[in-house]
Amino acid sequence: LQLIGSIMYMMARNARTPEARRMLDGLQRRVRGLAMLHRTLYTKPEVTTIDGKEMVEALIADLTEGMRLRDLEIESELVEVPLFPDQAVPLSMILAEAVTNAVKYAGRPQGGGKARIDVTLHTEDQAVTLSVANTRGSLLIPLDVGDDAQGDGLGKRLMQAFERQLGGTSEVEETETRYVYRLRFERDDIGPRSA
Repeated sequence: LQLIGSIMYMMARNARTPEARRMLDGLQRRVRGLAMLHRTLYTKPEVTTIDGKEMVEALIADLTEGMRLRDLEIESELVEVPLFPDQAVPLSMILAEAVTNAVKYAGRPQGGGKARIDVTLHTEDQAVTLSVANTRGSLLIPLDVGDDAQGDGLGKRLMQAFERQLGGTSEVEETETRYVYRLRFERDDIGPRSA
């Protein structure tokens, strides 16, 4: 997976159009997320579950690495959640899409202050809730031409497919100052599902 990610990076550097670079960057981000999960599983072969808190922290760090956005604060409130790989993988892919969108559309509030992204992971009995929220206002990152048209594109379809794989439900809460994506699913505590 790391080799595939490196090849995509080289292809993105040589891409002739911004659209091609954007597509390759998105693919590379998804492959890196999978590679991080596999690295966790293979470095600890005695472990059958992945801690959701560690996974979310690692993904946020990986996704925001190299971003030098001084006016963006990223806060997280996470609890430990043991997840089997068949739930950790789709959850990590959803998180990658949601955080990428939050960074892309994070804005400075009209009253001043920094743009902010909040990521939470909570449990109640067997239910797990992931929430990714961002402030709205003056965008930190100018949108490239065509970005608005892609708002309902591949990322949204992937998130919906992974939500179905988790057997979860999602909701979006939008106000003038805040955008919140919330996912809820039941944690599987009986091990990997049979194919």
